[in-house]
Amino acid sequence: MLELLGPVVSLFKLFEEGLTKASEKLKSGHKKAILRKILEIQLSLEAIIDNAQEILCTIENSEKYNNRNQKKIVREIKNLVYQQHRRIHILLDQLYDNDSEEVMRLFAPDVRRNIIELIHLKNGVISNMFLMLRNNDDIEISGHQLLASLKPALLNWNHKKFLHEGYSYVKSLNISSVRSKIKISNHMQEQRAIVRALMECSKQLSTFIKSQISLEDII
Repeated sequence: MLELLGPVVSLFKLFEEGLTKASEKLKSGHKKAILRKILEIQLSLEAIIDNAQEILCTIENSEKYNNRNQKKIVREIKNLVYQQHRRIHILLDQLYDNDSEEVMRLFAPDVRRNIIELIHLKNGVISNMFLMLRNNDDIEISGHQLLASLKPALLNWNHKKFLHEGYSYVKSLNISSVRSKIKISNHMQEQRAIVRALMECSKQLSTFIKSQISLEDII
């Protein structure tokens, strides 16, 4: 389930790379609106991480409950997935506005192109992942096993392959709309890895913010 956040990891890796390459331009521009936008996006990342950790904890505990409490657990997981969908929606809105466009104009062309591929184009992976989270009503517990109906192609997001192949890789993920029932507990290692990667993105972004942005820049 959290494997669907793989493209968000790519987004923040690219965002941090773009900021690093544009740091001198950012300093010379010294535009408070841009600096505030960077902090706003960082806070969205933290909210996504917090939610992902809650989902992990709930999944880890789900198979311990008896039949009487299974419906409650399913409702809780669906609610957390809905919250994740809302947080991703907020992030996409933040990345669509004028201040974010101004930030990305400072980035190297290849970095900017990859970010646009992820979020803006018709077949943008984050947009597709956002829709999948929104429509994900197929979560159930069967025989004390938590199952989710998901699109398998998006479960194996490959950041390096995306950077190398670009649009053709994105397009290949959207060929089939077929979903499969996935036993979530079989994918806990991958899901934990996604959360760790998000946390590393947050750490890197925090390091950049501390090194480049002073309190006076945002007040």
